[in-house]
Amino acid sequence: MWKFESALVPLDGTHHGKAALGVARTLVDGQSTHLIHVLDEIAPHIRRALFPYAPLGEDEPLILDEMRRLAAEHLADALKLKDAQLERLDIVFGRPADQIAEHAVKRDADLVICGAFGQWGARPAALGSVTSGVVAQSTVPVWVARDYGAKRQVNSILVAVDLSPATSDLLTKAASLAIKLDATLEILHVIPDPLTQDDQELVKQTLRVDKRQIISKSKEKVDALFERILQKVEVPFPEKERVQALLSQRRIVFGRPSQEVVSRAQEVDLVVLGRQSGDTSKIRIGSVAQAVLNEAASDILISPA
Repeated sequence: MWKFESALVPLDGTHHGKAALGVARTLVDGQSTHLIHVLDEIAPHIRRALFPYAPLGEDEPLILDEMRRLAAEHLADALKLKDAQLERLDIVFGRPADQIAEHAVKRDADLVICGAFGQWGARPAALGSVTSGVVAQSTVPVWVARDYGAKRQVNSILVAVDLSPATSDLLTKAASLAIKLDATLEILHVIPDPLTQDDQELVKQTLRVDKRQIISKSKEKVDALFERILQKVEVPFPEKERVQALLSQRRIVFGRPSQEVVSRAQEVDLVVLGRQSGDTSKIRIGSVAQAVLNEAASDILISPA
């Protein structure tokens, strides 16, 4: 099973950070929750004006330390952080998404927990730019928290799968979360509808698409593939029966994957999705994950393959 024993929580002083702290309190021990706040780097021309004697070792270190101190005071006041939490707070300079992804590795975090939006608030049909960057770059799973409060309530989990080789790892994580949170789990697989991309109706004029017939003919093959994948899910013996029961709740539908997942996401508390891993210099969030991140009201966990 997936052991989420430590977490990294980026903070910016807004209530979106409270959402992330709420998730962290539910999932991991407080001593294993590391906090990070990223300050923008000072532009070179401003740096030269502020620190004319920096080459001599004067001014700059003291002023940067003062900026860190003031940032810590602001976060402590805005988020009501305790002294023990402040001791686990790193305040660094740089590009926020880069620093957060790097610190997740540095702190050996099992997951990163981000608020959906930052200090500029929510924008229609868009995820916060920093959170979007973290989701794309992080080498560990990223939980995007929508709501906030002292106590998190995640009673239902949806995991959307494409039956690729990475599916077994994704199911392991989803089942682990369901056990930890005592939540229900539903597995959703969407068979793509070829007509969704048929703007000129060329396929429609050539083929007769019967959704029921397609699902019926695909079900046997999909079920067989599911069984092979489930054999690779890591399950400790004491939890075997419970995990098998959780993973038995499967739904196969026909349609546009992004629309079907977003639609079902409105009825659950958490959606678990995978994303392609690889060159972190490129955004590698798939169209389905991006649609859910932009449109779903639920919390979302994105796990790199």
